[in-house]
Amino acid sequence: MRKIILALLVSTTTAGCVPGPQPQHRTLFDAGGMQVISVFANRTDKTLSILYGDSAALIAARSEYRQSDKEGQLTLVTYHQADNRFWYGSLVNGAIKSVEHIGITPEAGATPAFAYRLSQGQPTADASGHMINADERVRQILAHRPVVFP
Repeated sequence: MRKIILALLVSTTTAGCVPGPQPQHRTLFDAGGMQVISVFANRTDKTLSILYGDSAALIAARSEYRQSDKEGQLTLVTYHQADNRFWYGSLVNGAIKSVEHIGITPEAGATPAFAYRLSQGQPTADASGHMINADERVRQILAHRPVVFP
């Protein structure tokens, strides 16, 4: 009788241990001393992007990249969106999809020069699936206005 009770006890306690949904993999980007310049989401691609920049890039962003007196660095980190398990219906950043860098070099009396580099992920494609060239990608990234905090 003791063995039967023990077997029933073990079977009922293990039957309740059904694994739930596995947590989604989330990664965070270490921006170092960079500041957030802009944040935007793409519901179609299900991505969330954060544009970081150093102090020189932040000053250039505020002038709409028309002028820069120091070399600067922008970094765009794009994440896959993931469900927020703490707030039903909301999304948070998931795994990193891509990391793109833009170097800003001042030009005397002219618009600064921009150097694009993709360090992680795949090159961005347009709606028809064609890869976007570096100059067009820089224009797309710089089109995002900086966030202004009061």
